[in-house]
Amino acid sequence: MKGVGFLKQVLTLLIVKVFPVKWKEYKELSYWKKVKKAEGTMSNAHYEYFYTFHFGFQKTFFDNKTLLDLGCGPRGSLEWADNAERRIGLDPLAMDYLKLGADKQNMEYLASSSECIPLIDGE
Repeated sequence: MKGVGFLKQVLTLLIVKVFPVKWKEYKELSYWKKVKKAEGTMSNAHYEYFYTFHFGFQKTFFDNKTLLDLGCGPRGSLEWADNAERRIGLDPLAMDYLKLGADKQNMEYLASSSECIPLIDGE
């Protein structure tokens, strides 16, 4: 039995070294699936506080603006900003997040990394 655990550790280390991005994506998605299972629906009400009061902004500051959350996750971090012109969540796992319920949120999701944002400059 001890050999099985050791073999699993070796295989995990090999995967991490050879496919680090895929491993991170796998672990990230596994985490969010556990959160969804535990919570049922993933809450997002706490985001308004952090985007406004915590940073000293009034909600009206975001009127008619395009908001972009890099590495947004599946919780709908910009749903609170119903006064914005566009609310965009950018995350390499965005399409997977839609399957976790993000498709029911009032924001756009783009599947990409922050190194390759699929928007026009100044948009």
